[in-house]
Amino acid sequence: MHVAEALGVPLHMMFPQPWTKTCEFPHPMSGLTFDRSAELNARSYIAVDNVLWLGNAAMINTWRRQVLRLKETRVGTLSGLLLTRLKVPFSYMWSPSFVPKPRDWPPFVEVVGTFAVDQAGMNHPPRTPRPESPAARSPAHWRHPQVWSVSPPRAHLAR
Repeated sequence: MHVAEALGVPLHMMFPQPWTKTCEFPHPMSGLTFDRSAELNARSYIAVDNVLWLGNAAMINTWRRQVLRLKETRVGTLSGLLLTRLKVPFSYMWSPSFVPKPRDWPPFVEVVGTFAVDQAGMNHPPRTPRPESPAARSPAHWRHPQVWSVSPPRAHLAR
């Protein structure tokens, strides 16, 4: 979200585990079992978000200020909950047959299924968009270190 903010481009988040608060199951990093109350499940997302933000806030804000030239994000804005408050589209990458979309998730949050690489399609050269089309602009890429990418970005943000 920070890079999208710095570049002034739209953001669509994708991730293979839930970060959006729900009453139906606890945050996977909370250590809670699935037989807990709906209220405790929802609070587990807030607790994990608080712990992760408080542990990383100084580093993230230094990066925002020094590298991205952005204002610091205030403590208390909590990134996971902030994405929901800002209504950032979020796609979760697991089968809805395995874990359906929770009933309390907003409409801009979806369970979209798993992704597969079309090996046959990789033999074709990429289409070159017309220079005036929006697709001609280079997209911003960010990969979570645990997520494999077929075509990694060629350039990284530099100071």
